[in-house]
Amino acid sequence: MFETFGAVWSVAIIQLSEAKWLWVDLWSRAQIGHPQTELVPLERPRVEAATGHALMQMRKACILTDLEAVLPELDRLEKTIWPASPDTPATGADGVATAITHFLSRVQDELKAQYFFHLDQRDVPFFVNEQPFGPQVAEKFERANEDIAEAGKCLALQRPTACVFHLMRAMESAVQRLGKRLKVQIDVKVETWHQIMLHVNKSIEQLPSKTPPQKRKKALYAECSAHLQSVRLAWRNEVMHPKQTYTRQEALDIFNATRAFMSSIAPLV
Repeated sequence: MFETFGAVWSVAIIQLSEAKWLWVDLWSRAQIGHPQTELVPLERPRVEAATGHALMQMRKACILTDLEAVLPELDRLEKTIWPASPDTPATGADGVATAITHFLSRVQDELKAQYFFHLDQRDVPFFVNEQPFGPQVAEKFERANEDIAEAGKCLALQRPTACVFHLMRAMESAVQRLGKRLKVQIDVKVETWHQIMLHVNKSIEQLPSKTPPQKRKKALYAECSAHLQSVRLAWRNEVMHPKQTYTRQEALDIFNATRAFMSSIAPLV
């Protein structure tokens, strides 16, 4: 149950539970001859209004979390309080309280059959951000957007090896784009990280650096190379494909290194 839905359920259950005790209070005062017994009929509309608001919140929670199996029970509860026909007498306060108790038990039984993911607060941004590497990377590497977003979701859902798999596919596209800009052939399917770094660094060294613009361009490519080296170190594998398994920390290191690399190359491609 994601955080927004959790809040909706908390409000709905608390409000309906409070409404139940308002009905119990009405019934109790009517039974024991409370000094304010004569006010009970006047207070029923106030209790009905509070119950109506609670039932509205409960309906919203059920619909948002696909718990629609209990909606017929909720409809029957409403008819208990507000009969469809004006000729039908209203249910007593004790009957309404009992009906609410039954309904809450039904909701609890249904919730026990549901399974939800709970995200650590630190992982929420990885799960909800559709452009975790930023808008510039998303624009320049459009084909890699899905893999980058899925990498973030896998990281948030504690699937680090799957995260690295998606990052590998994004990196393949980025490294090939870098090779194309540097006019070198890079075969990410065959070559090792060492061979890729040799190609990249050799090409960068051969870039002209006589004018200030040339120097700035060369410095930017050198920065890309440094970030690529960071990816290589985080990858913990000599060839560009995932090893058998990765821990969350390893996947996070690769995620951050890949983000830094792709962010550095985005302005150049």
